[in-house]
Amino acid sequence: MKIAIFVSLFPPEGVGGTEIASFYMAKYLAERGHEVHVITKQCGKTQKNEYRDKIYIHRLFYKEFLPSKLLYLLIALLYTISLRPDIVHGQMIFPSGLLAVITQKLFLKHNTTSVTYARGSDVYLTKGVFFKFIGKFILNNSDILIVLTNDMKNNLIKFTERNDIYVLPNGIEHTRFNLDRPTCRKMLNFSDSERIILFVGRLIPIKGIEYLIKAFEIVLKFKKNIKLIIIGDGVCRERLEYLADKLSIKSSIQFTVVILQSAVIYISYSYMLRGVQQNGKKRSKASILRCSMSE
Repeated sequence: MKIAIFVSLFPPEGVGGTEIASFYMAKYLAERGHEVHVITKQCGKTQKNEYRDKIYIHRLFYKEFLPSKLLYLLIALLYTISLRPDIVHGQMIFPSGLLAVITQKLFLKHNTTSVTYARGSDVYLTKGVFFKFIGKFILNNSDILIVLTNDMKNNLIKFTERNDIYVLPNGIEHTRFNLDRPTCRKMLNFSDSERIILFVGRLIPIKGIEYLIKAFEIVLKFKKNIKLIIIGDGVCRERLEYLADKLSIKSSIQFTVVILQSAVIYISYSYMLRGVQQNGKKRSKASILRCSMSE
């Protein structure tokens, strides 16, 4: 089958949970003989059109201002219609899910199946009149609706009154976790007595990483043989590094965007940060046990 996947960012331009999950989904589908096309934004210096890991990657011009955003949506829509896929898959409700639904309902109709895969920020963060109408339209008109967890499913059932929602968690690469902790610590030059606090995820405001760094400053007053490792990248990276430097604890914090070794680091950690609280609600979990495809 020919499958088109809409996703806002695609590796190497994004290393968050959605981006990595999108890569592996596309990769595994392609390995099973399907013709997979990823339609995404071109935000950096990556190639406009690329064929990698048996995946056709189409990166469309995009800038963070309204005319460019609208142009991106229009070109993505027209590009996908020209492909005439059997399945259009949107990673996240908006804008990808909207593109999938419009492509299928208005243009390709009975020849195509639309899929929307709702993520955490879709379900827990999106509010207001826009989501009430546009979001509900997307959710009710997707042929197949997928979420990550049962809690997301329960939230969307209340919102859409739709019960046919599939739960499909992000997978893990279990073959990379076949090393013991002493071996992993030796590979990373960690001593047996050194305590490791690990955070893995995008460096964005909702993750609350600045609170982690401030709390880590307090921990260092009582425990010296301890290190904080932050794996990921995002808009807050520079500000977080500045905060660590300002608090004079940067030597005890390791920032890295290299997810390649995350399996090894994961096995080596002493404490794992599982989520943050904002406005009294649990917002997200760390994107753990997932490794980069860039080696």
